[in-house]
Amino acid sequence: MIYLIDDKKLRQEKDFHWFGEKFEKIKKLITPIYTLEEIEKRAEEIFRKENTVLYHESFLDNTTLNQQAVLRRIRLEQFAQNNPSFQLVIFSGSKNSRSVEGNIAHLPVSIVYQNLNIFAEKNINTANNLKYLAFGDKPEIESELLEKLEIANAKIEIEPAETENINCLFIPTYDKYIHNPIKGATISEFYDQESDDDITEYILKYLSQSKFENIFIPLCYGNTLSDYNGLRLATHIRCTESSNQLSRIYIYGYVGIDYLFQNEYFNILKTKNVFLVPYSKQAFVTYASIPQNIFLIEELPEQIAKLKLDIPLNYEDNHSIANEWAIYRWSESINADDEHIDKIVQKINTRIYFKYLKSIYPISKNHLISIKDLIIEYSGNPKILYIDDEADKGWFEIFCNILTDKNGLTFEYLDEEFDSKTQDEIIKSAIDKIIKSKI
Repeated sequence: MIYLIDDKKLRQEKDFHWFGEKFEKIKKLITPIYTLEEIEKRAEEIFRKENTVLYHESFLDNTTLNQQAVLRRIRLEQFAQNNPSFQLVIFSGSKNSRSVEGNIAHLPVSIVYQNLNIFAEKNINTANNLKYLAFGDKPEIESELLEKLEIANAKIEIEPAETENINCLFIPTYDKYIHNPIKGATISEFYDQESDDDITEYILKYLSQSKFENIFIPLCYGNTLSDYNGLRLATHIRCTESSNQLSRIYIYGYVGIDYLFQNEYFNILKTKNVFLVPYSKQAFVTYASIPQNIFLIEELPEQIAKLKLDIPLNYEDNHSIANEWAIYRWSESINADDEHIDKIVQKINTRIYFKYLKSIYPISKNHLISIKDLIIEYSGNPKILYIDDEADKGWFEIFCNILTDKNGLTFEYLDEEFDSKTQDEIIKSAIDKIIKSKI
């Protein structure tokens, strides 16, 4: 049996078209679970050796049950480690690559729902293999790509490529890499940087010191070749302010463009000065020798707009993105900070979607809002109550900064777990707070 543990039912339906009717048709294969209570109720049947559990990494995040949910996940991980016939998949909207090691997999949420039907069907025929969930109806893709890589390496020229334009940075592929690629080029290893934070740190560290006219990056790096994450790395380079933001980028690979259409970063190949290059040192010479096509920073917004990236699936909707962006802008303008704001600032500066937005819509340099412009005229001793389910994500600190720190006003917020309460319960809590605090 397959148990799908994911509390994001609305997103399940809206983004992935997995409605109740669809689950009903395959109820003998998949049981969706949306609450901690359901996990407890079915614990005995879930923890059976031949089962598969698909667990959303952010299950019950931002609720009072978060810690309890984390403990259940830890228990599932321990059970999977001790029972090879029990399969566990941890999936998330923030994951960018696929990893399958024995009976445990870590996958992006989109991949799980995209391949769930195929995996369920294969489960009927006892071909209970997590690779069907990770790679769909072509689970052999990784073996196919590895074979292509080995063939390409066997055919690669022995002598390094020689070009007059040696101002190159060359990033080798993972493990099966090209030796002596370009004579005089700078070689920079880039193997384990999977997260947006890691990639941004790499770019700021290694691509802000020296200016390179040409940057060669592999189409595939890391443990999963079919992620084609060289496209994502190229997108990060273009969307990150550095001395190499506008350098020419050559993505070298051993498969044709027909393999890449489904990748979400495919459109980076449609932008200026980004090229898909054959896996050949002679090709490196040819492309590095092409006269420079000048790329101006003023052209960047129009070029990056071609990417058409979707909202990351670890966000509910446009509102969540706008909310974090507004907190970021306000915090800079009034010089407010706390741990929640710091986390948002980190996201804005490192996550690819925010960097993509900033590249399309460049923001003007911030100027602090003067204290004089934040002063509120009032009389007496007014008390303010703030009711917002996202108060503790940074907004409370921003309002405290303006209303309390700069104006001396009494400011409180309704400290409730909104997700676990009905509308009537929230209204009652608000009224009780108003009466008790004499708002």
